[in-house]
Amino acid sequence: MGSIAATAHSYIYNEDGHDKVLINCKNCIENKSKIPLAVGPNEQLDVRKLIVQIQGDCGKIAAKLNVQENFYDYVVNFLAVRVLMKTAMPLRVLQIGSMGGRLSYQLASLIGAYNPESYFCCVCSAVGNESGNYWLDWIAQVEHPPKLSMLAADYDDTQLQAKSFDLIVVNGEEPMEQPYQVLQETGRLLKEGGAVLCYSYKQPLLADCFRMVFGPCEEFGGETQQIDKIVLWASDVKQIWAGETGLLTEAEITAYLDAVQAALRLDTGRDALRVFLSGLDAYVDRAIEQKRVDFKVRLMEMKGRVLDCMCPPQDQ
Repeated sequence: MGSIAATAHSYIYNEDGHDKVLINCKNCIENKSKIPLAVGPNEQLDVRKLIVQIQGDCGKIAAKLNVQENFYDYVVNFLAVRVLMKTAMPLRVLQIGSMGGRLSYQLASLIGAYNPESYFCCVCSAVGNESGNYWLDWIAQVEHPPKLSMLAADYDDTQLQAKSFDLIVVNGEEPMEQPYQVLQETGRLLKEGGAVLCYSYKQPLLADCFRMVFGPCEEFGGETQQIDKIVLWASDVKQIWAGETGLLTEAEITAYLDAVQAALRLDTGRDALRVFLSGLDAYVDRAIEQKRVDFKVRLMEMKGRVLDCMCPPQDQ
């Protein structure tokens, strides 16, 4: 498991001897020479103390509800603060996957501490006494919440307004049966220049799809013993290039083929493969329109492999 330590101007995540910067406070705040480490737009806020306090309170609630704590919540919270501490203006934050409620409690506490006029929307897959949704149990414990709403919807089709959120958190602790479509929906909802954070727990296909949709990203976790737990972060997202109608690039084709290859390797099931088949068909059409025979050949070869996997030949 990793660890988090403070330096003169940053918070550092370390795992297996590798250091990665979680927050660089020097670059987050105007007039930074006069503001000490870990102080947000409200100079009474100390990032480390705030997160430690929230985690401590979260641990007490978790004990009451018999829920296991998670070290990677710290990583998610520090990354969320990257966005929150940049401005004193209200922000719009979305969490996709909120059934458990633990992470929603922490994010709501952080968002409300920075600006109670900010808006935090949580998307759940089900509601009701028999649904296993503990969101209300957790969110009721937030001492200073932002403006809150909870929506029951499909994760890949929320019906929310496009380009309306500054930060989106995809909670991969919950099953994502169609991760590629969930992340495409995430890209649709993200404001230009916004940030997206994904916690993948035992869902390597979700992590692969994140890399495909959002391109190069920062990654925390995924080292040796914690390979099933990884936090991915993409910030200052200008556009979601996967599925765009512009000229195809080698990087885009390679990323998509890598994601399909990962789906085949992980035996993700027929429904997930159908999603990738649709994507392959769309890319083939674009390759034909752009007269990229090289891309078309590679895409058709991968489509054949997917079809062979879905419909293996019968023994004679």
